[in-house]
Order: sequence, then structure tokens, then C-alpha cells
Amino acid sequence: MKFGASHRYHNTHSSGGGGGREDCWSDGATSTLIEAWGDRYLRLNRGNPRQKDWQEVADAVNSGRDGVKPKKTDVQCKNQMDTLKRKYKQERSKPPPSKWPFFNRIDSLIGRTV
Repeated sequence: MKFGASHRYHNTHSSGGGGGREDCWSDGATSTLIEAWGDRYLRLNRGNPRQKDWQEVADAVNSGRDGVKPKKTDVQCKNQMDTLKRKYKQERSKPPPSKWPFFNRIDSLIGRTV
């Protein structure tokens, strides 16, 4: 990955309401999502976050967005984290090292549980 390159991760899961709206996630928002989710995941002893936890994750993601709209919802955060975990599993099945920028952080959180 080139220095300064920006990647966007698309999640095509429906976020309710209008159907299959596509959500675009920047590297920065994705990093914040992983950190916020990871903090709660560890606090819950690697348990599944509840709706209240997902709302806190969404609040953390949105706090770094400097008022940029649209804000991410708890459902969008959960769906994106599910997408990232699937991507992690795909990357883990490939020969090392992974070039995916989020591999090491997610591996440090769930590597032993997958």
C-alpha cells in the first residue's frame, strides 16, 4: 500500500429503511471502528456487544468525523464489523503475510478465537 493511499470499504448490507443502500467507510473511520469495537469486545471478555455497546461504538466513530454527514448508525457499525471479520478470515486463509492494513489489529483481538 502506498503511503497516503486511501481505501474505501463498501458494505452493501441493508441498514434498514431504504433497502440495500451502500455504506462507504474510509480507512480512518474503519480504524476508529475497530478500536472502539475492540475496546468493548475485550471489556466484555470477548463476548458479543449488545445494542447499547454498538451505540457507543457508533458514537466513537462519529466523534472523529468532524460533523461529516451522514453519521454511522449502530447497525451500520455492526454490519461493517461483521464484514471486516469475514475479510479477516479470508486473509487468514491466505499465505502470510497479509497486505490488508487491518489484519494485524483484528488478529490481535480475535486471532485466537477464530
